[in-house]
Amino acid sequence: MAFRMKTVLCLALLGACAAVFGQNPLEPSGFPLSPVKDQRLPPPLPADEAAYSLRLEAGVLQVEENEIHGSPLKFEFRGYRVTCDEGVGDLDTSQFVLRGNVNILGRDHVIRADSVFVDFENQTFRLDDGEMDLRAALMKGRLLSDLYVSALAIEGRPGRLEGHVCRLTTCEYDDPHYSFESHQLTAIPDKKLVFRNFRLRINGKTIFQVPKLVVPITRASRGFAPEVGQSRDEGFYMKLRYGVPVGNDTATIRADLMTRRGFGLGADYEYSSRTSSGLIQAYSDFQRVTGDISLTLLARHKQDSSWGRFEGSHETRQFNYLSGPGIVLHRTTLRFAPNPYAGGTTTLSYRRSENRSSFSRSVQSTLTLSDNRRWSDNHTTTLQLNLTESSGSSGGNVISSRRALDVRLRERVEFSKYVAELNYTRQVPIGSTVNFFSGIDRTPELTISTDRGRLVGESSGWPDFRLGFTVGSFFDHFTDADIIRYAFDLKVNRRSTSPSGVTLDYDLGLRQGFYSDGGAQYTPRANVRLSYKPTERLTANLRYNYMRPHGFTPLQLDRTGRYNTTTLDVLGDLGFGLRMGGQAGFDFNRDRTDSVAWQSPSVRLEYEPKEWFRFRGLANYDPRRALWSNLRFDVSWKAGATTFMAAARYDSRRNSWGSVNVLVDGLKWGRLKVSALMLYNGFLKRFDSTHLSFTYDLHCTEAILQIIDNRTGFRSGREILFFFRIKALPFDSGFGLGRFGQPLGLGAGRNW
Repeated sequence: MAFRMKTVLCLALLGACAAVFGQNPLEPSGFPLSPVKDQRLPPPLPADEAAYSLRLEAGVLQVEENEIHGSPLKFEFRGYRVTCDEGVGDLDTSQFVLRGNVNILGRDHVIRADSVFVDFENQTFRLDDGEMDLRAALMKGRLLSDLYVSALAIEGRPGRLEGHVCRLTTCEYDDPHYSFESHQLTAIPDKKLVFRNFRLRINGKTIFQVPKLVVPITRASRGFAPEVGQSRDEGFYMKLRYGVPVGNDTATIRADLMTRRGFGLGADYEYSSRTSSGLIQAYSDFQRVTGDISLTLLARHKQDSSWGRFEGSHETRQFNYLSGPGIVLHRTTLRFAPNPYAGGTTTLSYRRSENRSSFSRSVQSTLTLSDNRRWSDNHTTTLQLNLTESSGSSGGNVISSRRALDVRLRERVEFSKYVAELNYTRQVPIGSTVNFFSGIDRTPELTISTDRGRLVGESSGWPDFRLGFTVGSFFDHFTDADIIRYAFDLKVNRRSTSPSGVTLDYDLGLRQGFYSDGGAQYTPRANVRLSYKPTERLTANLRYNYMRPHGFTPLQLDRTGRYNTTTLDVLGDLGFGLRMGGQAGFDFNRDRTDSVAWQSPSVRLEYEPKEWFRFRGLANYDPRRALWSNLRFDVSWKAGATTFMAAARYDSRRNSWGSVNVLVDGLKWGRLKVSALMLYNGFLKRFDSTHLSFTYDLHCTEAILQIIDNRTGFRSGREILFFFRIKALPFDSGFGLGRFGQPLGLGAGRNW
């Protein structure tokens, strides 16, 4: 059994760099957020944001042209509500100087200070000896509650904020439980935070201090909290990250100490300017077992210019222990998109991937030119040229080899009564190929189609229909067949809008094809639904589905299966939250061959007397074995903040419970909440997954202990994780997730 332990410090803005955004649907419910310090709402903005009005109140007011002076002063302007002991403002420039008990309430922030200069027009300000409440909406989902900033001085403008002798926290108390303090802070939204003389204080005591700290806050940023633990692949480890400023950009140094894999060193460099941006990541370590040096290299770059955009990326993995100790991987992608011209866009791209080991090598590359163009309102073309090359070898022998040019052209012209569409698809081999087969070429194919709206109008009484005629030349590379096909296609459908009574929906079709080798095939198709709903409590649906090809076609793309089935389902509401239903199907094709024609009869039961309780059951009957083969049950019960869910499946053929899955979320005991997920495999007589989470409330933060045991999947084993996290930060843990990050769930269907 693999055993792994992590101790992660996930505090405030450092934790925000972990780039987790609350996407785990089974994340245990923690304790509610603390109330925000200021719950007032700002004045509403006018419907026409250009038509601002000034609402002014003052004890003593002096007005000279567009300059005002009041004490005390209270006014509303541009979506802000402002109060102060004294204020001077210029309505022409929208600049105000406010002094004494200044309070500015806006949609995105609240300012309280001794004195404030604010330029409403240019959205700049400076405050002295004050504090700011930054609303959660301003953080674009990075915070769930307000961020409180207090400083000796703060200067702000769009895209940048400077603070001097400042403190940051999400705790609403005047003496917060934790805070980040810095002699100087520079914040660039969606880019980085720069702390100078940084200190982390908890309950008034300094826990951590560094002269300078740079924290990237892009969505691609990784966590900066130190990580200590033990795993099967790495042994005991300590992983550290530290941000270093590089001009206006940021670099991150990574150092890993591992008892099994030795010492690892890496660096991340993220840069951006007005016309370009990119990321460079490099990591290497010395593997004690093999003596090899592994390398992981990633580079991405975007460049905008007056003539278009260029994007490129490259990735190299050499001797990585996850992909294989003797494997080297290379992936390269290049893309150039000129600025749109003549009503269209053109893109040139190149992709190459290589996988190499000591005994084998495979290479795939594709050069693509695509062009999408609108010549007029009713004339469009799409062109794509793919030059592909692939090869594979093992032990010095060529296993497969191919080089080809793939041409795809689609032209569409719309007329008042019909639409003409030309499709040309051809794969042209270059040189010889080894063990490779292509598909079917269209050289070319012309389709003329129309519909009800074009011929008789949408408001006519005709049923909705579509007509199409196709003539095309096809070449099958697998059979070397060169075929000309003429095809006629008719589709008629009707969808009822009546919610009750007897309704009829249908989707009918007929396709007829003639081929140059003398063959012909026609395929009728019908999907019909007859629904009966006399009351809101009873619904019955009779469905019939039919398709059968007649004749023969030499083209693989025209070959279809056949079916001739009917199904009946009934659902009735018996009152008091109880619903019952059933379904049965009959296959006429099986009946003609003396096989069992009945298809999976089933009975369902639902009971939901209140919103906080629901039970569902489903039983499927196997007519071949004459037994109820599969029975499923699931139940959901919510009592206060606690949710209980369970789902089970019984296999009567094996006389065994195939699975029993249980989820308990938010079981509260004082300041402790417990959540558990257990997935039991009845066939193997074991729990495939057992997840436990213990959350302890610390007001603005939470202490979380998790025990996660997955006995199946990639790198199965047990993890013990301990977190300190801030409630205001979106957070996802490994609870309820498999080894590949997939939600485990209960296997009980939709909404469960």
